[in-house]
Amino acid sequence: MEGVRVFVPDSGHVWLPAVISQSEAGGARLHVRLEPVVGPADSAGAAPSESELAELAGAERVVEMDDALVRQALESRHTTVSNDAEAAAARSLPLQNVMDGAKRSTGFEDMITIDHLHEASILYNLRHRFFLKLPYTYTGKICIAVNPYQWLNLYDKEIMARFRDGKREGKEPHVYAVSMEAFFNMRHRAENQSILVSGESGAGKTETTKIVMSHLAALAENSNSKVIQQIIQANPLLESFGNAKTVRNDNSSRFGKFTELQFSSDGRLIGAFSRTYLLEKSRVTTQADGERNFHIFYQLLKQREQFPELELTAFDAFSYVSGSSREDSTAAPLDEEGDLTRTCAALELIGIESAVQKDILRILAGVLHLGETTFAVRNGDVDASQIVDMKPFTTACRLLGVEVEALERAVCYRNVHVGREVFSKPMTRDQATDCRDALAKSVYSKLFSWLVEQINETIGVKTKEASSFIGILDIFGFEHFEKNSFEQFCINYANEKLQQKFVQDVLKTVQIEYEEENITWSHIQFADNQDVLNLIEGRLGVISFLNEESLLATGTDAAFASKLGAVMENNPLLETPRLNQCAFSIYHYAGKVTYDASGFLDKHRDATLPDIKQCLSTSSVQILSQSFKDEVPASTGTLSRTASRKKMTAQPKRTTVGTQFKESLSQLMEKINLTEVHYVRCLKPNALKSANCFSHGDIVNQLRCAGVIEAIRVSRSAYPSRVPHLECMKKFGVLTGASVPQLVQLSADCDPDDLRTKCEDLMAKLLPGRNIHDYQVGLTRVYFREGILEKLETMRAQALRKYAILLQKTVRGFVIRRRFLRQKKLVVIIQKHWRRHVLRNRFLRLKLGMIRLQAHVRGYQARTAYRTMKFDHYIIRFQAICRAFMVRRRYAKQILAVKRIQSFWRFWLIRRVFLRKMEKEKKYKALGSKVAQLQMKLDQKQSMKASPSASGTKMRTSDVQAIHAGVNGRNSLQLNNRGSAAGIFDESHEVITALHEENQRLHQQLDQQEDEVQKLKAEIRNLRNWQKSKEVDEKVQKIAHRDQENKDLTYLYTLETEYEKLRAFVCESMGLPIETGSITGGLQPPASSSSTSLSSSAGPPSSRTGPSSQPSERSLSVAASAAAAKSGISEQKVSEAQSLLLKCAGRLNNAKTKTNSKGSARRVKDHWEEIRNFPPPMHYSLGSVPWKRLLTDWAQGNPKKLDYMTRWLKNVLDGGPIVSDTFPMGVELKYVTPMMLDGFMQLVIPKLAERPDIQVHVHTKEFIGTSMRITLSPLDGGRGGSRPGASAANPLRTSPHENDDIHRLSMLANQSPMTSSSRLSSASTLSISSTEPHTPSSTTSQHRPSSGFFRSSRNSSDNRSSFFQSKK
Repeated sequence: MEGVRVFVPDSGHVWLPAVISQSEAGGARLHVRLEPVVGPADSAGAAPSESELAELAGAERVVEMDDALVRQALESRHTTVSNDAEAAAARSLPLQNVMDGAKRSTGFEDMITIDHLHEASILYNLRHRFFLKLPYTYTGKICIAVNPYQWLNLYDKEIMARFRDGKREGKEPHVYAVSMEAFFNMRHRAENQSILVSGESGAGKTETTKIVMSHLAALAENSNSKVIQQIIQANPLLESFGNAKTVRNDNSSRFGKFTELQFSSDGRLIGAFSRTYLLEKSRVTTQADGERNFHIFYQLLKQREQFPELELTAFDAFSYVSGSSREDSTAAPLDEEGDLTRTCAALELIGIESAVQKDILRILAGVLHLGETTFAVRNGDVDASQIVDMKPFTTACRLLGVEVEALERAVCYRNVHVGREVFSKPMTRDQATDCRDALAKSVYSKLFSWLVEQINETIGVKTKEASSFIGILDIFGFEHFEKNSFEQFCINYANEKLQQKFVQDVLKTVQIEYEEENITWSHIQFADNQDVLNLIEGRLGVISFLNEESLLATGTDAAFASKLGAVMENNPLLETPRLNQCAFSIYHYAGKVTYDASGFLDKHRDATLPDIKQCLSTSSVQILSQSFKDEVPASTGTLSRTASRKKMTAQPKRTTVGTQFKESLSQLMEKINLTEVHYVRCLKPNALKSANCFSHGDIVNQLRCAGVIEAIRVSRSAYPSRVPHLECMKKFGVLTGASVPQLVQLSADCDPDDLRTKCEDLMAKLLPGRNIHDYQVGLTRVYFREGILEKLETMRAQALRKYAILLQKTVRGFVIRRRFLRQKKLVVIIQKHWRRHVLRNRFLRLKLGMIRLQAHVRGYQARTAYRTMKFDHYIIRFQAICRAFMVRRRYAKQILAVKRIQSFWRFWLIRRVFLRKMEKEKKYKALGSKVAQLQMKLDQKQSMKASPSASGTKMRTSDVQAIHAGVNGRNSLQLNNRGSAAGIFDESHEVITALHEENQRLHQQLDQQEDEVQKLKAEIRNLRNWQKSKEVDEKVQKIAHRDQENKDLTYLYTLETEYEKLRAFVCESMGLPIETGSITGGLQPPASSSSTSLSSSAGPPSSRTGPSSQPSERSLSVAASAAAAKSGISEQKVSEAQSLLLKCAGRLNNAKTKTNSKGSARRVKDHWEEIRNFPPPMHYSLGSVPWKRLLTDWAQGNPKKLDYMTRWLKNVLDGGPIVSDTFPMGVELKYVTPMMLDGFMQLVIPKLAERPDIQVHVHTKEFIGTSMRITLSPLDGGRGGSRPGASAANPLRTSPHENDDIHRLSMLANQSPMTSSSRLSSASTLSISSTEPHTPSSTTSQHRPSSGFFRSSRNSSDNRSSFFQSKK
């Protein structure tokens, strides 16, 4: 047996790996050497137990196989227990497994493949993977998760994405594989699934459940829906109300939970439904040393300042949260306790409103205040009690919404039912205290149940849409403490139920494996824990005795334990300790547990009195009233405070806690039995919560409590050891004398049937006379009964030892001989090398002397050559420097000369351009001055026209009479002219206003889209297209207007022809002069200057029908008398005919004036009129974006020009001169686009309207064109000052009516179709200035220059129309 690697039992570390170094007394005494074990990487931070393990490596021990402790360890801690005497005699130490290749680096990922599967091999395989930071390991379909106590990079999206294909093969062990397999089985098989997560407190059950739920949510089709967020947030919410700090875990779940994740047929996660089990209500009132109450109380107390109405103070002021003997009771809450703000946010997410949240906080604060209520003996009567301090009790009643008197009576008195009669009996101080604690526990339990119902109503789906579900059971593992009470009994009962299901699933897997391997298993008897379940839940079980004893008024815990021990005296699974009559022990699957029966009956009955339930059912807090209303009988009577008797209806039988738990557990098992179950066993590696410690004792106990060892024991109760065929041949083929080369040639590529046949022959030779009870050869493996494989290993070790001794003898002789021959050869070689060494040293000394001589000679020669080369090198460098200096100096002179030539040439070119610009500027200024002078003269004439009363007093009487004589003849003409002008103004104003509004809208769009460059480009393209279409539309309108004018002129020409014929006939028949009523002279434009035209138009109306002056009224009457005398017709008829001719001529002339033109100048002028009359507020400053854009467009990309124009315009807008020393050139804007003109009209004109000394000239072909020019020029006079010619006496004056007629006629009269069409395409010059009205002179003349709103010249040599100012 020497050299066999085994595990030896140890009192401190359970099992230790060792190698047998010597065997004595036929194997009864073994000498072993302990082997090193895998430990933490950081040895400095290792726990003391790990340091002790490291120190044990290499130690020698003696193991006595007959020692009682060793036999007990082998019997109780091995995976199989056999009562067979032969097996017991052949009992040996458990063997180690051989880990080679990948197994050496990662261990066994699936422990079902371990050859020697027992407790020690499982323990050290988990240890090996734990320190490699591999927390997950498979045991068949079971996933064992060891809490690493650190966050590992195993849960990111990449790893989660790997577990989405539904295949476990080829992936490392992970809990994601369990959730993935459950999800795909549900989808493909249409079968409900369940995942059972178990383990003790601190093993990581809650975190594992979260991980599984997160992965299932990610696998669902709707992984980002609000429902999933609600489901995920429900877990931390329940943790706040159901988790607490314990000695083993800072965030221990104190309730069991079964969550059904509901899925639709297409794999969408649509809801969840939770059921809770066994909330640890006793923690509300009492906590063990070093433990805390539920997290929600500390969250509330941490933020108590936000709720002054709850009257909460410091932590240590409440006994319910400071009752445990902690070192610092006022310490801040732990991180695991969470935050009240996040808890309220989770409540809000599941649909609980803020008002209901306040009720929840009231209930929690009421429970805390209720714990401050103390009781004392009332009036010396020890059987009665009363409240000592009413303040905390009153506060609790106010927060719970009940009457103080009613709750005080319910707490201090209890009702005793005797038959159909009820007695009100006072309670002692201890009974009242217990009643208070029962009330607090009941209130908190109802609040927790109500919260679970609200979560289920919010995220649960009760329709047929939920076709399947995956249930996740997070329940406490098997518990075995020093003192075990009713809670541990219920927990272990639940684990027994789950263990039965677990063993059934494992046995089913084993049976399937045996059938696949063609192994006979009908003779195998498997163990079961049904006897333990019958002991607990049977007809005469523990729960039945609890129910029976609870019905008795005199029932006690000791009586219950005594009756249970008496009835179950012959049951081997139950014992009653002799020294403790109030206790009993049960042999569970994980071991023997002793329960203390004290308090069993009270916890089983649920000691909340009916009066308290009745009182809370009337609470103003809706949560409490709804929760307790269902537990109050329908008909209740008022109890008397005295001991008087009152007849009442008998109370119904109450359901006990144990019975309720049994029923709910049965329902849970029924639901689980209908699903495919997946198991996750969580293990806690140590009690220190350290990532560098692996406690063997804790792990082994948890493996037993989790049922893993028991399941393995059951699964391998027949054939615990199994070896593949190939490994069996290679291992045990040496026992038959087979040669090593033959064994080496065996490989996995061999025929499986051939390997099986060889294994059968091998086993027949090694184990003659054995049957299927000892071993069976399967299709791929050989299965051995317990002890058989160990016997073969012993035989193999002995054979290998014998072969090793023979091999050592042969090898040692060969080594000695080879050593002698090597020494002899080395002596000869040493002699040879020494002789060579002597001769070589002599030669090397001679050679060294020759080399030194050569070195001296060569050194002298080299130094001489170096000095020569160095001198030549310096000469060459000096020459190079001098030549470079001369070349650089010559190049600098050439560069200087070139720069001078360039500067002179550029200066000449710039001066030439500047002189040209100055000459052109002088021409523009001279032209502007001429236009300004003409404008001033016209303004004087217009101002003279504006004061008709002053000039009318000085007119001669004859002129007045002549005016009155011509008024009647011109009334119709004046009205028509005024209506036509008003129509033109209105139409021009509407067009300018529309364009102005459109321009403002475009500017607003541009301002909004400055930051969006791509959108701005698209908008610019759209605007360009719109502008083109607008230009086309306006051109179409102009063409239509020309056509209409042509038609009107053609019609007028026809009327004039007919009228001339009629006039000639009338004049001839009545003897009138031939020129009477003639209008042919009006068809031709005047050939004289504007002043001549205007002076000719200042005469009487009759004189304006021809090219020359018409006769006066007096001459007309003389001509009429002469014609009457000549023709013989009465003078009255001749006068009427003469008057009709004159009227017809005037009407035709008036009709011709309606054919007018419309252009851009009119629109600009109307806009100027509107600004002067109604000055708008300036919305932009000079530095704003519209100004910058306008100036940038004007500057055309030249930064110097932009700077000059910005400074110049600021100077002008601030009241400075247009041309000054700083700005000698003024400004002239060329190539102005319509958009620039709109900006000019919106920004510049409103400012310049306030300046009386500035004229603005707009030169344009058309208003919407592509080539415009804007210039500004100064006037000679300032605001209110006189201008040249304004003060001089003007002898030419006419009446206001005539002056107005002259203005209109000068613009509208004497137009032909040719001149109208040519004017639409001719250039125009607009001159606008802001002047104050001037007082006209008092003299009049017939030779007055034209003045008014604008003037028109029709000279063919000058195709421009000048539009002048209007009054402000």
